[in-house]
Amino acid sequence: MRVLLLTVLLSAVLFALKGSGQSCNYTLSGIVQDTSGAVIPGALIHMTHHEQHLHATTDSAGAFSFVSLCSGTYILHIDYVGYQHKDFTIVVPTTLPVKCELQLQQAAKAVVIEGIRETDVFHSSYNTVLTTSDLRSQRGQTITEMVQQVPGVSMLSTGSTISKPVVQGMYGSRVLLFHQGVRLEGQQWGNEHAPEVDPFLASQVEVIRGAQSIRYGADAIGGVILTSAPPLGLQSGWHGSLYTGYFSNNRLGYCSGVIDYQPQKINALAFRAQGTIRRAGNSRTPDYYLDNTGLKEYNFSWAGQYKWKTGKVEVNYSQFNTVLGIFTGAHIGNLTDLQQVIQSGSPYLTAPFSYTIGNPKQDVTHETWSTAIEQYAFKSKWHLQYSRQYNRRAEYDINSITNDFGLRPALQFELTTQTVSLKQFTSFAGVRWNNGLWYQHQKNTYEGRYFIPNFISNAAALYVSGERRLSNRTTWEFGGRIDLKEITSYFYQNQQLVAPERIFVSPVVSTGVQVKWNTKSISKLWMGNSFRAPNVNELYADGVHHGVAAVEKGSPDLQAEQALNLSLHHTYTRNRYTVFAHAYSYYFFNYIYLQPVQPPTLTIRGAFPTFEYRQAKTVYWGFDIGIRDSIGKDITWQSTWSSVSARNLDLEEWVPYIPSSRWMTQIQYLLPVLKKWNCSVGANVQVVFQKEQVEAEQDYMPPPAGYALSGLQTNAVLPIGKQTIHFNIQVKNLFNVVYRDYLDRFRYYHDAVGRNVQFRIQYQF
Repeated sequence: MRVLLLTVLLSAVLFALKGSGQSCNYTLSGIVQDTSGAVIPGALIHMTHHEQHLHATTDSAGAFSFVSLCSGTYILHIDYVGYQHKDFTIVVPTTLPVKCELQLQQAAKAVVIEGIRETDVFHSSYNTVLTTSDLRSQRGQTITEMVQQVPGVSMLSTGSTISKPVVQGMYGSRVLLFHQGVRLEGQQWGNEHAPEVDPFLASQVEVIRGAQSIRYGADAIGGVILTSAPPLGLQSGWHGSLYTGYFSNNRLGYCSGVIDYQPQKINALAFRAQGTIRRAGNSRTPDYYLDNTGLKEYNFSWAGQYKWKTGKVEVNYSQFNTVLGIFTGAHIGNLTDLQQVIQSGSPYLTAPFSYTIGNPKQDVTHETWSTAIEQYAFKSKWHLQYSRQYNRRAEYDINSITNDFGLRPALQFELTTQTVSLKQFTSFAGVRWNNGLWYQHQKNTYEGRYFIPNFISNAAALYVSGERRLSNRTTWEFGGRIDLKEITSYFYQNQQLVAPERIFVSPVVSTGVQVKWNTKSISKLWMGNSFRAPNVNELYADGVHHGVAAVEKGSPDLQAEQALNLSLHHTYTRNRYTVFAHAYSYYFFNYIYLQPVQPPTLTIRGAFPTFEYRQAKTVYWGFDIGIRDSIGKDITWQSTWSSVSARNLDLEEWVPYIPSSRWMTQIQYLLPVLKKWNCSVGANVQVVFQKEQVEAEQDYMPPPAGYALSGLQTNAVLPIGKQTIHFNIQVKNLFNVVYRDYLDRFRYYHDAVGRNVQFRIQYQF
């Protein structure tokens, strides 16, 4: 029946696209350089044509390209820090590469400051950008699921409803997540807390690994994930997009819309409003439904901007609300039943499909408000931002009771974070500088049973970073940062209120070099150290964590993590194909990890696996390799391999919960007869190998067997006058494979989800 449904949907799309129209198979390529002829990598290009918006970033050779363009007149808006913004008008088709020349900003001249990404400045880090077209085929999923298409990125999940990204084998507070320049602060409660970002807000996602990370935090050991919305005020009048879709596995439906408005008579003003609704029922494995695994989500945001000749002010507000069901079969009443479920591999409880969300569950609200001012003065660009975040998470266990005010959560956290940052972008003495100050104040309170204490935290940082071109082939990057963090926790010990204060301070330095050997080969090498203060849950957690159906115990003696790191990245491009290799290693003096311990714990709320936070000298290493090739003008193929390992040097054993090695390949074919609608079909295969680097006594069950998942995808674009409709149909786990993933905290209780047919439509107006 599902195969029939997929066939019908494919036929409907192809029938809708049948017809004639203008030719849309042109390619526009070009290069961005300065007045001296030096190329400019990392320049941000925004191209408009009627209501169409496209984005690109110049590569290390300063080159860019746009494909599948219709004939007509296009406007290129090009931005780069330290240079004047410039617009270029291009008529397509054109057979010659376009040369775009930017001029350095002069203090005496008025300049227009558009939205500049900090990462446009530096070159030596290993960055991966997911553009609007990359994200379009993943809409309706979480940010974590979207970034899994990046080499070296995997997912730590808690069943089918909660997940967070794993970068270079690291997760939690070692991977920083920023949205619109605001660092999200939801990790203080534990690793199962999913990122609180509406994925429909993001028009671009960037994953950063390497020396650049120092500007975002000394604790960005694994990397940084930046999500950003489109810049405001790019076009006068009303325009926007409407997204809708349906997923077959858990019958998820979603609808999201965004509207931008810029008054034609007041171009300095611009506004945006956005909202999203998602609803899903129980997920299904190939053999059974997972009881109580639905979700309800509603989000909204608004933004406003006012510009003047030398600056702008922007205000953003967003609210993220979700209710997540926790698999009921993970809450087991006694040790005997728990052991039987783990040994047999069969779930303790199954149920038919339902949209009902009962206990246990999480009810999460995340609110963010930020105000940012950009100003060009004293030969520098200055960026001042204030943000306030409010996180509330209510946890309802399976035995939560009702009082006079309704269902009472077993535990509720409230975390308020206020942050102020000042950044400077300038050029001086042949160096492009990016410097900053940062201060943060946090306050956490809880109600109900104890899991982590109330606490107040204050943190401050100062960083200086720069980039200098040593020659036409070599660019040198360097940076230094000093962080100070003070945490005061409040809890009862032996019936006495205690308030231990912990202070962590450490300097961090990094340096990197990029060498362009020739027009085909580029190498990037960087090294440095990292510093991360332990989170409060790592220090003082003690009790049942219902989100992961486990007992977790912190260690108040934990010291700050400190690490030395070394990374090497090489890219080779020739004709139609590109090959890359990325290798990295870390030496941790005191790596903090979560260790499964025997036996399980029996509580009045049930029997749960038990985990303790520990610390050890650890060596970490891994690599990502890949190739992308254009097999003819209509076929694109790419393949990647990622592997990471971590060894506990104190105990001479492998560190648990490190991702398995994985290989992924995919191919995409642009249908020649339907090129004018950019219609393509594709297939992919992902192979995840069994995790063998785990000691037998380390866990409650051996690592699951490896698995291979296959998928299909088709995309099409249907222009209707000045409007555009994007279609996407995707099939995941095509053959309904039964498997469990090593990084799924609920692999003790059930299989992973089965086949999922996803249908998406975007209407752009």
